[in-house]
Amino acid sequence: MINYVVYFTFLFLGFALAFRVLRTLEIEKYFKKGKIAEINVAYFIISLITGHLLGEFALRVITLFMEK
Repeated sequence: MINYVVYFTFLFLGFALAFRVLRTLEIEKYFKKGKIAEINVAYFIISLITGHLLGEFALRVITLFMEK
């Protein structure tokens, strides 16, 4: 149960952090003008992948230290 709490906590934190960082990077300049939906989907997918990786990393670190 603790594994789910750790994973989803870091998933949400990583998602929020990555989304905020991506907004400041202004990746809109790499897309064609007027492609707002595609830009938002790219923000979402990149943030979700980053959050997942952060959650998996935290989960592996915690399970590493919990093993006896």
